[in-house]
Amino acid sequence: MNAKDEEIARLKQEIAELKATKDSVETFVGKNLELFDGLISYLKKIKNSKGAERYFHVRNARRGSANAGTQQDVFKLNLLVADLIEYKARQNVSVKDLKVRISVDKGSLISFLEKGRVKRPRNS
Repeated sequence: MNAKDEEIARLKQEIAELKATKDSVETFVGKNLELFDGLISYLKKIKNSKGAERYFHVRNARRGSANAGTQQDVFKLNLLVADLIEYKARQNVSVKDLKVRISVDKGSLISFLEKGRVKRPRNS
């Protein structure tokens, strides 16, 4: 092989490696599943004023799903996020400014979550 063919082979190999890296499903969460399992276990210990789990509830699986007829733990993500926003606001501002700070933080979170979101066209 001449130098040109060697360079082409090297570039093809590099492209293949880059594609493999790009297609990898390894994310931050994927690499730290054990830590997230621990977090979920901890959150299950938090109870509300009635003694029930605050961030989880149990419901029957939907009829069309593969687990139909079984019980499922449902994670109340929105409630956890709202509680975290309130906690952060209480750490940073006085009680009289609390509602305004919570509103600002919610708006900031909404803006962050909308980035890169594909909006479907509405039917007119």
